[in-house]
Formats: sequence, C-alpha cells, structure tokens
Amino acid sequence: MIIEILKARLSFSEIAALDDEALPLDRAALALALEEYPELNVREYLSRIDTMAARAEVLIGADRSPVHVIERINEILFVQEGLRGNSDDYYDPRNSYLNEVLDRRLGIPISLSLIYMEVARRIAEVTLSACASTAYLARRGTPAQPPDLLQHELIGYDQHDDLLRGFAAMGFPVTREHFAVRTDDLIAAWEAVRAGLGVGFAADYTIDTDPAVQRLLPMLPLPRLPIWLTVHREIRNSGRIRAVYDFLAQAVPQALAGHTDPEETAA
Repeated sequence: MIIEILKARLSFSEIAALDDEALPLDRAALALALEEYPELNVREYLSRIDTMAARAEVLIGADRSPVHVIERINEILFVQEGLRGNSDDYYDPRNSYLNEVLDRRLGIPISLSLIYMEVARRIAEVTLSACASTAYLARRGTPAQPPDLLQHELIGYDQHDDLLRGFAAMGFPVTREHFAVRTDDLIAAWEAVRAGLGVGFAADYTIDTDPAVQRLLPMLPLPRLPIWLTVHREIRNSGRIRAVYDFLAQAVPQALAGHTDPEETAA
C-alpha cells in the first residue's frame, strides 16, 4: 500500500511541475485519487470525459458563439449526465475525488468546475498517448512511470522539438540523441512503433486501429491537438459544401472519441 501511495504522489508531483498552460487538470485530479483508489483506471475516466466532450461537440455544431457553446455543454453535463452539487453532504470526501464525482454524479463546485473546464478544453481536439507494440513490450518490459521511458528505445521527431520541450517540462532534459528513431513523418513514426522499434507517441484514434499496439502511461501529460474545419471563402455558401461541412462537424468529434462510425452518422 505504501508503494502505491508513493507512486501516486510521484505521478501527481510530475504533473504539478508542468507549466500552468500545459497542466492537465483531469490527470492531476486522477493522480490525487490514485492515493485513495490505487486500482483506479485513469484511462477509463479520461475516456469518459472525452466522450462527454464529443457529445457536446455534436450539439454545438457550426455555431461557436460563447453562449451557444455554454448552453450545449450545460445540456450534456447537467441535464443528460445529471451532474449536480451534493447539497445533502457537502463535506463527503468523495465529492473531491474525480472518479467518484463521475461515478456518483455528485460533487462540489471545484470538482464540477474541473469537469466543465476539461470538457470545454476537449472540444474538437485530438488526444495523444505514448504507445508501443506488444512485441516490443514483451521484449523490453512495460514502463510504469514517466522516468522509465529513459530506459527504453524512443521514437520521436527529428527537427521538431515538441517532445524535447515536453520531457524538459517533466524535468528530463533529453536531447535528440536519446531517440533511437527520429523522423518528422508521422506515418513513418507510427510504422516504426508497429514494427516494434521502440516507444512512440501517436493519436489515440490511430492507436485504436491496431490491437497489437498498447497505450502506455495514462498519467503522462501530453498536449492535445486542435482540429479546425476550414473552407475557401469563395465556396463557403455552396449548399453541397455546407452539407459536407456540417456532417464533418458532427462526425469527426464522434469518430475521434472512438464511439461512433462516421458512416453510421451519415446513415
């Protein structure tokens, strides 16, 4: 039990050391909960927040005005999900644990606000995870904590420094030489992961396409990539273009959440 508590505190301290702009509140809250619930599945609860955000994205559609976005998020969280304040027992410790708030749909202002902020932050974003093929993990073992990555073969960028800055934010000043495979071609990097060449970083929707690739370190704070639907202004008012645009605005967030096939939406 003591070991689990120390692991939970280490996980939280690594997340808390990040810059404010990069701090993932949901992962930090779940890292705190690990001390009380050592068997907690972090990925499961992050996925539940992902799903709520995807459902909110569907309701929001093309109207991105602040009032409309807020109303649609309110619909998902407080009407459909039924989240509410625990007015009967405000001081129940479970009101402060993110996993319990999501399970019981009861919380206090700070925990409910955290969920609200994380759902809003996820609107139309791609989530990333560390990953490796099961063959590689069978050969080299599975990293249990972020520092363990330094003992593995890493797959990363060559010219871009996103991963270097990410490691530096966690207190690991790695250089390009720490990466066994370096490429700025995302497809090549993904194929290197699938081939068992090391631990890489990929979009969750890509990882889902290959059952032989396993997500790693769900507590690892990785950036989210925004998605923008764009169209040339000269064809913006085309009825056919508008139909496709509206379809994508609904289907893409659902597909990224991994719960709806865009072809089913079209049907």
